[in-house]
Amino acid sequence: MKKYLVHKVYSPETPYYFYLTICKPTGEFYYGSGSAKNYLGSGKELKKRIEEYGPDEFEHVRLRYFEKRKVAYTFEDKFLRIYKVRTLENCLNITKGASGYEVTKEIRKKMSAAKKGKPSPNKGRTFSEEARRKMSAAHKGRTSPNKGKTFSEEHRRKLRESIGKGENNHRYDHTIYHFIHKDGREFVGTRYQFRTTYNFLQEYNVCRVIKGTLKSHKGWSLVS
Repeated sequence: MKKYLVHKVYSPETPYYFYLTICKPTGEFYYGSGSAKNYLGSGKELKKRIEEYGPDEFEHVRLRYFEKRKVAYTFEDKFLRIYKVRTLENCLNITKGASGYEVTKEIRKKMSAAKKGKPSPNKGRTFSEEARRKMSAAHKGRTSPNKGKTFSEEHRRKLRESIGKGENNHRYDHTIYHFIHKDGREFVGTRYQFRTTYNFLQEYNVCRVIKGTLKSHKGWSLVS
């Protein structure tokens, strides 16, 4: 753990942080990592307390700063695991950390109860031939603004750095999904975490499963 305990004070070079949020009326607490200003946390149980008591009733302490988001996530995962934070009284953390979490029987029951009677937003969704034709026509004849252009290696490097990879990409999907395999395995986490855990899956087909245009991909389907 020592190599992570480096930056204790904020600087422009260390924008990511590991924090502790405390609900003052109840004494409950939540550990997490982030980079946004005025951020209390995104835990499910924490959000319920914020809605109940209001943000002014919470104390937020930033404990460590990091240069990269991935390092902050790694520190969070190790901290929660080593100190068994989820087993502590008044703890609002319900996952193992920033990299998704295992699905326990208790969580499965809660998920099932919450979704009973609610149809999937994509259930039965189909596109008519007319709708498909219009979508196809809308994209025909469009010329890429970069067609015919050539970029130097330096320019390409800058483009890659500005876009970022994985969780550093500005288009990164932070939505938490619940996938289940036909053999009974389950996974809860973001689309990127799912793809990096099972890197033999195709990104395009994973997106189709999420959108509801594909029922399953290599045995994996989305829990409605």
